[in-house]
Amino acid sequence: MLEDLPSELFCFICQHLAAEDLLRLSRASKRCHNVTIFQSEEAWRACYLAAGFPPPPASSQSTTPWLKLYKDRYVTSARNRRLDRRVRSIQLHSREQVSVR
Repeated sequence: MLEDLPSELFCFICQHLAAEDLLRLSRASKRCHNVTIFQSEEAWRACYLAAGFPPPPASSQSTTPWLKLYKDRYVTSARNRRLDRRVRSIQLHSREQVSVR
C-alpha cells in the first residue's frame, strides 16, 4: 500500500514519524529506504527539532543534510550519556571503597 503512494505524499507522512520509526520504515523495502533516507529532508528536520537538540549553526543548516545532523547529534548525546553513567559508576565505587576503610 505504501509502495503505491506518490513520493510527495509518502514524504509528507514521514514528517509525522519519530526518528526510530523512520529508520524502521527505511528497512521495509528499497523504495521505503530511498524515500526515507534520500527524499525526506523535512522529516529529518522535524526529528532533529523534536529531539530537543540545539539548533545547528545557520551555515551548516543549508549545506548539511538533516539526517546527518540528526545522526551526529544523536551519537554524540548517546556517547555523553554512556560516559556520564561510567563516571557515576566509578564515583559510586570509589565512595564505597572509602567507606569500607
